[in-house]
Amino acid sequence: MGDGRVVRRWASSVPHGRYVEMPETSQSYGHQTLAHPEVWKPYLIQLMNGA
Repeated sequence: MGDGRVVRRWASSVPHGRYVEMPETSQSYGHQTLAHPEVWKPYLIQLMNGA
């Protein structure tokens, strides 16, 4: 089973859990995405607002 399926299954078992998979593009950074808050900031805002 690929990692993505494992994470999706795990996230669905967490109350209000979500899993976001970003497609590879010329603007993506791979594993370095976490060093680019402009990419994940909208998801943090949703989390902080209780969405």
